[in-house]
Amino acid sequence: MPIEYQPYFILIWLAVFSVLYLSIMLLTAYVGGWRRLAGRFPANTQPPWPGDVFRFQTVRIGWFGRYSGCINVTVGNCGIYLKPIVLYAPGHPPIALSWEILAGASFGRSFFMEYLECDIEGTTLWIGGKSAAVIRERIARRRGCR
Repeated sequence: MPIEYQPYFILIWLAVFSVLYLSIMLLTAYVGGWRRLAGRFPANTQPPWPGDVFRFQTVRIGWFGRYSGCINVTVGNCGIYLKPIVLYAPGHPPIALSWEILAGASFGRSFFMEYLECDIEGTTLWIGGKSAAVIRERIARRRGCR
């Protein structure tokens, strides 16, 4: 390939890669259930309440929505706020869930990670990591147990 065509090749490769990446992100958001939850429980770009931020948490939504170490979870007095890191943001708007929605959550431990599992309008939400212990504590406090 002559040297004068390299810039065009790089630009075409970047364009194809970008379209492919965005397509995969949008498909994951729709098939996995993130868009469904975000449509039902929308949030702004910033948490609607102050709270403790847990970065790089693992979240699963439904059967296909697997987000390993790429979701920031904010645990506040009014609920939790889920927002993906910048690389996963396309097609994944933030989600705000109040404590009332999470009231039926169950908790467990898998290997070295504590997790929360909750059914939200037919969609299973699973959150693993340090945030799950804090969420469990907040829900227990709201239930009046220790």
